[in-house]
Amino acid sequence: MLLFPTLQEIKMSDVAPDMQEIMTNFMSVMHAPTVPAVDIAPDLAPRIAEFGLENNCRQLADEGYTVVQDVAPPEFFARLRKTILEKANPYGSLLADKDPVFAEAALNPKLGALAEFSVGGGFLLSIEATTVREPNEPSLDIDLHADQAWVPAPFPEHNLFLTCCWATDDFTLESGATMVVPGSHRHRRMPTMEEVAEK
Repeated sequence: MLLFPTLQEIKMSDVAPDMQEIMTNFMSVMHAPTVPAVDIAPDLAPRIAEFGLENNCRQLADEGYTVVQDVAPPEFFARLRKTILEKANPYGSLLADKDPVFAEAALNPKLGALAEFSVGGGFLLSIEATTVREPNEPSLDIDLHADQAWVPAPFPEHNLFLTCCWATDDFTLESGATMVVPGSHRHRRMPTMEEVAEK
């Protein structure tokens, strides 16, 4: 039988320096006080205020989605769009190795603060993907769904993850924008077949 030390038994002086920061962050998340799913944690509140995201947090809690304004300067959007067209067209995934701009998008501090509000500290980034639609191309026919589909109903009251979309062109019905049903997150389940058919 193998015995592994608990985190409390490990001396930080025995840990490689690059792992010390990771362990310290993990311990601070693990021992952070809990708050209701719709409240902003006290240690997160200064960043939410600094980025002006209070209304976004409220809308996310109330309606299940939000649109973040001024998330990055126009030059960043132009660089992101250009790189997507060059390196991830029409569909791209596993983008972090393709260009630093994808890591910049994934690690955006405003979106990071919003993700921490939504799913909690210590969240993991899991998927980076792109979709390019040509002019007059019909939008992808994606059925109404909940992104946390692998979790049985009822979904927990707190979010398990947050999907963030960077719109580098106008996000319109004609161009195939992501559609949301405000407040549907309160159902805590996948949509029924009848609801999917109503789309």
